[in-house]
Amino acid sequence: MKKLLFSILIVFITGISIYGQGSMYQTWNGDYMNPIDTLRVLNIFINIVFDQTPEADSLKDITTEFWMPGPPNTVNEIPPVYLADYMDPDFDPDNIHGSYTKRWAEASFNKFIVLGDFINVNIAQSRVTPDNPGSTFGKQKLVDSVSSLINENGGLQTHYGHDSLYDYNGSMISSSLRFLPKGSNYDAKIDFIQFFVRNCTQAHGGLVGGGNAIMGLHEGILINGIKRVNNAGTIQGAIKNFNLGVPYRNPTSVHEMAHNLIGMSNSAHMGGGGPVNTGSLVTLDFNSGGWSLISSANSSLVTCNAFERWRLDWRGPQNDNYPIAAGNFNSAIKKADGNKTFYLRDFITYGDAIRIKLPYLDQGALNQYIWLENHQIHNNDKEDYPYFWQKECKDDGMAGVYCYY
Repeated sequence: MKKLLFSILIVFITGISIYGQGSMYQTWNGDYMNPIDTLRVLNIFINIVFDQTPEADSLKDITTEFWMPGPPNTVNEIPPVYLADYMDPDFDPDNIHGSYTKRWAEASFNKFIVLGDFINVNIAQSRVTPDNPGSTFGKQKLVDSVSSLINENGGLQTHYGHDSLYDYNGSMISSSLRFLPKGSNYDAKIDFIQFFVRNCTQAHGGLVGGGNAIMGLHEGILINGIKRVNNAGTIQGAIKNFNLGVPYRNPTSVHEMAHNLIGMSNSAHMGGGGPVNTGSLVTLDFNSGGWSLISSANSSLVTCNAFERWRLDWRGPQNDNYPIAAGNFNSAIKKADGNKTFYLRDFITYGDAIRIKLPYLDQGALNQYIWLENHQIHNNDKEDYPYFWQKECKDDGMAGVYCYY
């Protein structure tokens, strides 16, 4: 592994302030979800068959080889080709394969494991709006119509056979325990559902792109004869021909899951996750052109950052003596510490990072920091690479030290 040697010289740079948590609440407890957990997600992939208004289909006459449409009102016919490459159905610590499972496992050093199984549904537009042909419908009406169709076809029947309630139940996900400790919770509900819509529009499904971090079932899904609703869920679309198994940008589903851990408002956006003026506070000043689990289209890298790992207390097994460490030495430094030298190993592999507290602040300003991370992209076999690097118009990016404040 390539190592980089640094002698740190602290300089004055102005920047935004960092928001601190009160003593009764800790960010490492997570917002709605526990960052130390094994969670199996039920993933429902939805294709709308526009039988009432074919011209409204955003993919009319367009071939999408990664997710082809199927016959109307069918369940588990012609699924997306990348399911096994997207999320692992079961956990094998020596062979974490799916890009989504890998992203969270690598970011958390296997402390937050996300597994999943899949249902795909081809639902006719006329099934959603039988009384008002061609009328508009939103996310909730679409999701409720899909769950009804699944139930008419026998209820929960997944592609990899995780058809028991206990496959999806046991995690505490609660808006009443925000940033407070969370234990297990066997409450006879599905912990988490992710909905993906292939070809929704604003008028038909309520989404053009992106997603929402809160999505629930009204009717529930039949599991062993009993309808079960969910505690939490997300919806994302339009997926179109985006290959979730080999994403060239941060998938919306990663972004929306990250909200449940980092913060359930748009104030949690960072690393390209949203416009600077969205929400009451944006924590990091690199909101455009940065990198983060909660990033999106304005990011530079597809990866997590050290600020997130520090917030959630995700420490590497060879680097866990301090909340912020490099080579297992305390690397949260300030001017009074004098000169410091660190060997900064690959950030994703080991968790090494340096945080430098800036010594000069305006009166009343909160603490400000510079962070340094060594990203050995393309050399570390990790979910750590530049946005769009596979595109002809984009270079592959360079391994080295990346910084932000």
